[in-house]
Amino acid sequence: MATKLLDVQLQEYWQLLEKDEKQSIIAFMKLFLKNKVAHEQISIKQYNNELDEALARVKNGAYITQEDALKQAEGW
Repeated sequence: MATKLLDVQLQEYWQLLEKDEKQSIIAFMKLFLKNKVAHEQISIKQYNNELDEALARVKNGAYITQEDALKQAEGW
């Protein structure tokens, strides 16, 4: 469907909604866009920096083993 047609349909349907329905749709749109922004790609430089930071944490002992993770999960 062409974008222009979608815009027209959105305007037509929007006018038929009550205030609380519009508020619900706006909240959903904000959530949708927030999640979309959260999943945007990062640069290779940022990716490499995050990897370096993670490797440094592991090297400094800031990790748990799979066995320890399983023991922790038993208490959930």
